[in-house]
Amino acid sequence: MLLYVRHGNDETTMFNGNCQNIVLLNYIKSSLGYKDAGEVDLVYGEPAKLSDPKTVPLGFCDHPEAVACETPGWVERGKYALVAYHTEEDGSRSYYPLLEGDDAQKLKNLLESYTAARKNAKAGARKK
Repeated sequence: MLLYVRHGNDETTMFNGNCQNIVLLNYIKSSLGYKDAGEVDLVYGEPAKLSDPKTVPLGFCDHPEAVACETPGWVERGKYALVAYHTEEDGSRSYYPLLEGDDAQKLKNLLESYTAARKNAKAGARKK
């Protein structure tokens, strides 16, 4: 039920995922010094996955009462990247990594592509 959260400049910290998502996310923010980061979520963040378009925010924040280790996308002892997000007026989210270095740029590009694809899908659905 453990997970590793990547953050900062190539830092990794271990957490126990056997708790509600909201508790886990708030504890991660507090423990890692990101209290002022706003809303956060996790992305499965193995370095090799940071250029894979299937790597997306897991939506732990969308299921605050669910137990983290039972949430879809959970990988036991997986490495996750901590990301923050801002909710736009149209309800979409803009994500940004709380990582530094080369992986931060890869993750930033991935999150920008993900956000753009979601906005395009939403706009297409409104036209119908």
